[in-house]
Amino acid sequence: MMRLLGLVALFIFLLSSASYSDSKKGQEIFLLNKCDTCHYPDTVSLGPTLQKISEVYKGQNARLVRFLNGKEKPIVFPDKFESVMEPFLGNTKLLTPEQRKDLADFILSHHGSNN
Repeated sequence: MMRLLGLVALFIFLLSSASYSDSKKGQEIFLLNKCDTCHYPDTVSLGPTLQKISEVYKGQNARLVRFLNGKEKPIVFPDKFESVMEPFLGNTKLLTPEQRKDLADFILSHHGSNN
């Protein structure tokens, strides 16, 4: 019984570590691709805030990943897409599917944040 409880605790720890790790990897991708030039956690700049993006895409992780791959139309600030974001979408299209998912996980981690 103790062994089973230990295995369950280890499994829960690994699951929570994977989630943190994916968000951390996503943050690195976010910074390396200079996304922070236009997207701040809670201050509107050239682009929408990370908080706004995460609120709009809440529960739509796959849709955000498709957008980052250029296969979905924008649903946040669509009027600014062509003039501001579209040229930078080429960077996210070059990412691997796993990297796009990590980036989306990082963005979505800002839902309800007050950073």
